[in-house]
Amino acid sequence: MKKNSKIILICVIGILVVLLGVLGYFLFMKSSYLSKEEIKRVVIQDTGLDEKEISFKEIELDLDGETKKYDVEFYYQKVEYQYEIDAKTGDVLTTNFVKQDSSSISNSGVDSSTQQTSVIDADQAKDVAVKDANLTIQDVVFTDVDLEEENGVTYYEVDFTYQNMEYDYQIDALTNTIISKKVEPKD
Repeated sequence: MKKNSKIILICVIGILVVLLGVLGYFLFMKSSYLSKEEIKRVVIQDTGLDEKEISFKEIELDLDGETKKYDVEFYYQKVEYQYEIDAKTGDVLTTNFVKQDSSSISNSGVDSSTQQTSVIDADQAKDVAVKDANLTIQDVVFTDVDLEEENGVTYYEVDFTYQNMEYDYQIDALTNTIISKKVEPKD
């Protein structure tokens, strides 16, 4: 009888140790990453957008890969933003945004009888992209500047690097506005 009591006591203690270990692990994991509310604050600070007008679609913790990160997707006006944010430090890893209706971008607010039909030159497109990145032409190394057309929209694909980051822009060739941009670390 005494032997059975010792075995039961050892089993109960073992189960408690395992349960405490699992609980400790989950508490550590939860406390070692930023919360979703903290990630929202990082996004709002980085974009400078009005918090009341942002519609968050997704904030997901991605534990796959070397860097643990949050994948964030949200909308502001007619622009879809995608961010990857380091889950521990809150550093912005990549950003990307795409205007939802690129065909209306070319025509928005412009009387069709006076709509601009001439295409800007590549230097103007480069200026728009570099200024948006808060850099200067002298700071960056351009890797691609091409005039392209897709779905009736003529745009410049402007790609450049600065330090350890890659910047990819699509600049509307008629309105000289940004259609989309993506910023991410160089491979």
